[in-house]
Amino acid sequence: MRAAQRGQRGRSQPPPPPAASQQKEKQPHSLGEKTSEALKNLGPLQQQKPIPYDQMLALIQGVLATAPAGSYDQVFLLNIQAKIMLGMDKYAAAIPIWEQVVKLNDQYHYIDPKEINEIVLYLAQILFGEAAGIKDPPKQREYIARAAANLKRHLENNPKPSVETQMFYAQLLYQQAVSDQKNINPDILRQARAVIDRGMQSQLQPKEGWYMLLLAVYQQENDMVRSADLLELLVKKFPQKKDYWPLVMATYLNLASTETNELRKRELYVRAINSLERAQALGYMKTPKDNYNLVTIYLTAGQFGKATDILHAGLKNGAIESTLANWRLLGSYYQQANKELQAIEALKEATKLFPKEGMIDLHIGEIYRQLEKTREARQFYQSALKKGSIEKPQVAYQLIAYTSMELDDWVEALRAITEAAKHPEFAKDQQMVNLKKHIEDTVRDREETRKNKEAEEAKKKKKPDTTL
Repeated sequence: MRAAQRGQRGRSQPPPPPAASQQKEKQPHSLGEKTSEALKNLGPLQQQKPIPYDQMLALIQGVLATAPAGSYDQVFLLNIQAKIMLGMDKYAAAIPIWEQVVKLNDQYHYIDPKEINEIVLYLAQILFGEAAGIKDPPKQREYIARAAANLKRHLENNPKPSVETQMFYAQLLYQQAVSDQKNINPDILRQARAVIDRGMQSQLQPKEGWYMLLLAVYQQENDMVRSADLLELLVKKFPQKKDYWPLVMATYLNLASTETNELRKRELYVRAINSLERAQALGYMKTPKDNYNLVTIYLTAGQFGKATDILHAGLKNGAIESTLANWRLLGSYYQQANKELQAIEALKEATKLFPKEGMIDLHIGEIYRQLEKTREARQFYQSALKKGSIEKPQVAYQLIAYTSMELDDWVEALRAITEAAKHPEFAKDQQMVNLKKHIEDTVRDREETRKNKEAEEAKKKKKPDTTL
């Protein structure tokens, strides 16, 4: 907004203060002797490089102090003073001076209507420009309202305003309508919309700024359907403008998030995907974040197969950030697509990139267990513990205990559950406590059975043979 305001302010730079001879030709009113003399001294100062604005200002202020209130000299000198302030880049200081000029001229009609109308335009531009730097919201809204009032007056007295001035008025009305985000003013927003409509209809090829203002109004009105249509028009007319493409995608996603019809929701996700892929075809939105967003949208649309293919390829070629979290997500997405073997292969690729991250092995073990490949599952659980970096080591020990029970390896099951019990969290899980007791009882019973069997066999060997 600040750049736009500066542009408006710089577009209509006021002319330098006139010399006394020029003023006599233009104005029916006559200046006093002191003022005329000051203007003669002002001329040479204007010719100097750089212009000594401080000396010019001191000269004008000296004469102004003696000018009668409400006189032509006062209004004339105030106008020059305001222009000097602009030359010194003191825009804020020029505002009250020019407002006084306008107020006095409305009473006495000293200045030509065309010139005073230009002053009113300058005031609108400066007030709007200064508003951007004001931190106090109520004061900022006041400046914007004053700017809008001045510009409205300018337009009422200008039968053929420039396209830039009309667009500036639409921008001003929009900013006035939304200056208080908690209380958007719908009436002023409609006024802005009307100005935009008239401006666009007056041109065979409306300028891009009109479209942007109309889009801003649609968004404030929460009209996402029209926003999407307008954005589609913008990317068609200005495909090289890379900033429009993310807006198209975001608008379709916004629409999808509020849609209750599943068929329509799916269509909107497809449109979001299409907009992102069109942008990428033009060389835009190709950052790792954008590529990951594409994966996410495919997933949301239920296209797990396509999503995992893009994610896998992106992780391998660097189009998507190769992080541990993303590789683990890849494994999960393959599982959701019922591609367990591909999930395992992808995660095994990740183990080469992150050789010390046991969580990957733990994930592989879980997939193997779901495939009922218990021995392979236990192998990766054990590998995960050896590598470390596991969030909850006791869980890995518990999984080893379970798989060892399934493999009828109760000694390993007891070792694993004993290790799991060393962690404080274990005692809080009664199921695990019961499991540990079950394993201990089973191992003890099996050991007793083994000993009894050995004793029976030893007794049989010692018993004398009474056979004839």
